[in-house]
Amino acid sequence: MPTPKAPKLSDTKVKSEWLKTADAAKLLPGDPAPDICTVNRWMKKGVSVNGQTVRLRHVVTGNIYTRREWVDEFIAAITVG
Repeated sequence: MPTPKAPKLSDTKVKSEWLKTADAAKLLPGDPAPDICTVNRWMKKGVSVNGQTVRLRHVVTGNIYTRREWVDEFIAAITVG
């Protein structure tokens, strides 16, 4: 699946669709929420699940952004059972 173009953050609608790493961390399971460094590692290196690497999809535009649906897909992919 092709990576979408970088967001133009001057658009209010776009601001609500794209999440910075810290905001994405708040959506991930865990108490406390995963550290930002952990989320960055999941984006860059991924997590091994059943011998396959699963990465949290993201775009880099000076900052690193992801989307809520990508976070949901990542959670579903790494959840076993």
